[in-house]
This record gives sequence, C-alpha cells and structure tokens, in this order.
Amino acid sequence: ILKDGAKEGIYVEKLYLPYPCVLYDREKYEEITKIAADAGVKVLLLKDGDALSVGEFRMEVLSPFEDIEYKEPNEMSVVLSISCNDRKVLLTGDIQGDAEDILARRMGSNDHVSLLKVAHHGSNSSSSDAFLDKVSPRIAVISVGRNNPYKHPSEDVLWRLRERGVRIYRTDMDGMITVLLGKKEIRISSFLCRHD
Repeated sequence: ILKDGAKEGIYVEKLYLPYPCVLYDREKYEEITKIAADAGVKVLLLKDGDALSVGEFRMEVLSPFEDIEYKEPNEMSVVLSISCNDRKVLLTGDIQGDAEDILARRMGSNDHVSLLKVAHHGSNSSSSDAFLDKVSPRIAVISVGRNNPYKHPSEDVLWRLRERGVRIYRTDMDGMITVLLGKKEIRISSFLCRHD
C-alpha cells in the first residue's frame, strides 16, 4: 500500500508502528521507514500514554510499554482504548498471555469497556479470566477466518465470554462487522446477519 496505494486511490499520510519494533527487528524497521519516506509517509512510533484525537474520538495507547522487553512480535501489538460519547472500545491487536497480563495489571480500576476486540483471534492464550474481569465487556468482536487451521476462536475463550453474558460477534460467522458509536448506544451490524 505504501509503494503502490496511490495508483489505486489509497493515500497514506501517516504510518503508526509500535515503539518496540525498532528494537525487535531494526533491519525490518529501517526497510519500512525507507519505503514510507520514499512514499512521503510520516512514521510515528506509539507507546503507552500516547494519545490521538480525531473529531469526537479520543484514542489512548495502552500498550506496548516502553519499559518491557517483548519476546515476540504479537506481544508488542498496539492496544488502543477509543472513547466517544461515553462509550469505550478496546482494540487489543494480537497480544496474548504475558502482554495481556501486564496490561491488566497496569490498567485502572475503572477500565470497563462497552466493546472488546478480542485479542489474537480468540486464541486460548488471550482473554483470560483476570483480563475479562478487568475490562468487563458487554460486546466482543472476534476477527477470525472461517475454517482456520488454528481452530480459532478457542472454545475456552468463547465459554469465558458467554459466562459473563458478553454478546459475541465473529467475522467467520457474521462476515464484516460494522460498529457505530452513537450518543446513547452502540449499533452493530454484520454482513451475514447472524447473531450469537
């Protein structure tokens, strides 16, 4: 997209990357930043505490943490808390086990969310009881491919969500999922109109 996106009407102004990617794979980072520079795209590194605002939306970066040495790329995924109209959405990227535990320990006591994008496609290494108790979502969205070889989402994760009365949407069963944050409610529509 950075190289040829403009040919197809896709214009990128800024590329946001997790801060630790510089330390994790310097060669790949330099390759990406060179491609971005050649395309006139500004590269910004995100870490916990950073914030962005777009209109009524406030996005706060909750992870990655600058003081943590991550062992593998998924753990350094950018985690965003998006607030709008007294609603909060938590986008967890591909974090799993250790990164999720660290995040849960560092989150405040009032970090309940209206909607959780379930981490790591609903693998068993994500959405622990402690994490779900901390964020207490009402709605969960799982981005997962149909008939994937990993058998995501995990039945254990689905059980943990259902046990808490969370309404679940899955891209493998619902298709594309659209979320609208209204002033009084969250509206969700799915391409295939299946509801769990």
